[in-house]
Amino acid sequence: MFGKIHQQFDVIIEAGKYPNLKAFPAHSLVLNVNSPYFQVEIAALSVTNLDKIIIKIPFIPPNIMETLLKYMYNGIICLDTDDNNEIMNLLVAAYDLGLQNACQDLQLYLIQKKSVWLLQNFAQTKKIAQQHEDPEVLISLLPRDDLAVNEIRIWMRLIEWGIAHTPNIKANSFLWTPQDFYALRKTLIPFVSFIRLFNIPFDDFRSKVLPFELILPKELASSCSYSS
Repeated sequence: MFGKIHQQFDVIIEAGKYPNLKAFPAHSLVLNVNSPYFQVEIAALSVTNLDKIIIKIPFIPPNIMETLLKYMYNGIICLDTDDNNEIMNLLVAAYDLGLQNACQDLQLYLIQKKSVWLLQNFAQTKKIAQQHEDPEVLISLLPRDDLAVNEIRIWMRLIEWGIAHTPNIKANSFLWTPQDFYALRKTLIPFVSFIRLFNIPFDDFRSKVLPFELILPKELASSCSYSS
């Protein structure tokens, strides 16, 4: 990975957890230039006066760390897998390390190549993001103009997911009380504003969005001409 300057590394990155643990040699200059996370870690650990700075990153598996290290050295994301969950994990790890360009490249890949999977596996995508305490990953995939799926399908999938993940809410929305709507609103509030309601045809909006008007942010509901 490091070519002729392999012997000049001054950082060792320990990625993963036992027994899936691996050490990677790296150069502080490369890490500092690419990653705000590593900037902070190197600054904090450089006072130890050790020959090598050891940075432990248990929350990133070795295979993911290796891919991101290669990116930091050559600027290319090499996807050696078609495993959608692994690609999502790669995106989350890139967020964790502050690799903004890598995040943009991976988002574009997922949106252009995996848009149907993102829609069909909304719950799984959100679970991965939450496991890393990084819900921005999921949110970042919603507002894209090039997401190749119908807007009303995104809305309906979001509603289905929200109902399934809101405690004590009835499956039949016709039986809901205002409290049920507000409970669903609390579940979906981080995501609803990214749905482009103005792109939804009137008939779909009237039959599939207006029944859930109470979950919409007030400013969004009031600005939508269909709701007046």
